[in-house]
Amino acid sequence: MKIKETLFSLSNKQAAGSITEASDLAFELLSKYCKTERQNNLSVIGFLEGESDYTLMLDAHIDQISMVVTDIDDKGFLTVSNAGGIDIRSLPSRRVTVHGKEKITAVFCSTPPHLANKEEEYENIAQIKIDTLLGEKAKEIISVGDFVTFSGSAFELSENLVCGPSFDDRAGVACLIEIAKRLKDKKLPVNVAFVLSDGEEL
Repeated sequence: MKIKETLFSLSNKQAAGSITEASDLAFELLSKYCKTERQNNLSVIGFLEGESDYTLMLDAHIDQISMVVTDIDDKGFLTVSNAGGIDIRSLPSRRVTVHGKEKITAVFCSTPPHLANKEEEYENIAQIKIDTLLGEKAKEIISVGDFVTFSGSAFELSENLVCGPSFDDRAGVACLIEIAKRLKDKKLPVNVAFVLSDGEEL
């Protein structure tokens, strides 16, 4: 798999809280090239043995910015808290995935320009509700504490320019997997540990 394919595959998966899609894929890819283990829910650690007691650690975080459901009203609107730094100016009309008993596509609410008296400003994320369009049924599928992630997929802007969700730091993860691939059968002067870590965004 080429590094761009690896990056796109990782970018299109989620890794936040109890959601381990990207970590599962990273574990599968990294384990082709070195001894690999899961340290906790999301973290993945690979190891290549060298000829000395020294170990070089290469780290990139696997987790991503997400949100957590804090309230569900009777009309199916969600209130969330951020898990990581979020620019709330970018949220209105943004599509998200709610990871409840099943995946739900939802959207942050926004006030149409022709109904707004002035440019709306939000002080915190709790002011911008998420519409699930589920009404009362939302409480059957979604619970307080469920994670919410931004929707989207990786794409090419041109031959050598790409864009996608969670490129910080899935690009780093893709690079470490590529390095492990290139070092797999090499004689190494030191041990090399590949750490795909959790918790950076928090």
